[in-house]
Amino acid sequence: MNSAVEEPDRRVTTLELFFDLVFVFTLTQLTVLLAGDLSFATAARVALIFLVLFWMYGAYAYLTNQVPPDRPSRRLGLMLGMGGFMVCALAVPRVFDDTGVVFGLGFLLVVVVHTALYTRSHGRDSIWYGVPNALAGVSVTVAGLLDGLAADGLWVLALALQFVTPYIAERGPGRADGRTPEALRAQLGSLNPAHFVERHGLLLIVAFGESVIAIGIGIGDLPLTAGLFGGAFLALALATALWWTYFVRDEERAEEVFRATPAAARFRLAMNAYYYAFLPMLLGIAFLAAGVKKTLGHLTEHLHTGPALPSRAASPSS
Repeated sequence: MNSAVEEPDRRVTTLELFFDLVFVFTLTQLTVLLAGDLSFATAARVALIFLVLFWMYGAYAYLTNQVPPDRPSRRLGLMLGMGGFMVCALAVPRVFDDTGVVFGLGFLLVVVVHTALYTRSHGRDSIWYGVPNALAGVSVTVAGLLDGLAADGLWVLALALQFVTPYIAERGPGRADGRTPEALRAQLGSLNPAHFVERHGLLLIVAFGESVIAIGIGIGDLPLTAGLFGGAFLALALATALWWTYFVRDEERAEEVFRATPAAARFRLAMNAYYYAFLPMLLGIAFLAAGVKKTLGHLTEHLHTGPALPSRAASPSS
């Protein structure tokens, strides 16, 4: 039984939803990057960029769960973080060509703002998140000065730093002041279940909107024939099926499980359910959008491997 005192359920604020809209713009830009070169190499790089970015989105979702943007200083900080994500998004299409440093600087801004706001709930413990995240940002920035495998290697290093950060946060503070790992995990797991589940559900809704926008972009100025309408409705049906698989019954059940989980186990549950499990879902939506853009104008033609794979990868039946 969870002995922690639960705070009243909170709703996601409109500012948080606004933040999510800006973040999903990075997904749109990743779709642009992938649609411009439907190759396995580009797909791998798109996945790498997304993994690095989504770590910091998850950090902000966790942050606002514990530090609600309910006063001007926090709202302004969150808006500054949005600006950092906007810089990253604008740099994404040429990040491996000539905008890598710009991307890295935007990412460092995201990290610095997050760490500063995180001190409002975790004080000096924020250093155990802030330092690895900053090192990941430096790695990405330096990658912008290099080419080829050296640049790719630094992106992988940034991802590795992010993946070890939760383990550092669960153990590092205890070595400094004698707190037990159980107490640290309970502190990290002091999440508001309703807010956390709703926040990630709304992110998915915004991401599904990208798939709908991709339908219009894929059609462009083509003649509106019956066949084209049929293809558009099928693309919309695919996005609707993805919505169905997540939001019909599962979201309510997720909140119940989250609420019943002891605080000491919630942090790991949040990482598994709303970070690791969300990675393929959101990346699949981005790949789906790229596939829709490249295929709607060629419905009666035989698809090459590049345009066909993204659409199949995001299919509910795959």
